[in-house]
Amino acid sequence: MTIEDKIVEEALSWVHAKTPYHHMGRIKGVGVDCGTILIEVYSAVGLVPNFDTGYYPIDWALHRNE
Repeated sequence: MTIEDKIVEEALSWVHAKTPYHHMGRIKGVGVDCGTILIEVYSAVGLVPNFDTGYYPIDWALHRNE
C-alpha cells in the first residue's frame, strides 16, 4: 500500500465515522475541523508528528492579510 493509499484510507475513516465539523475538534466520530483533520490524518500515517495547534479563533482566516 502506498503512502497516498494510506492517507486516503485514513481520511475516509473519518468520513465513514460520520465525523461532524467542530471547531478545534480532533476526535474521530465526534468532531474535527478543516485544519485539525489534516494533522490527525497525516500523523496517523506517520508523515508528521501530532502537535497542538494552540487556540485559534473560528474565523481566523478573516483576520489575515495573506
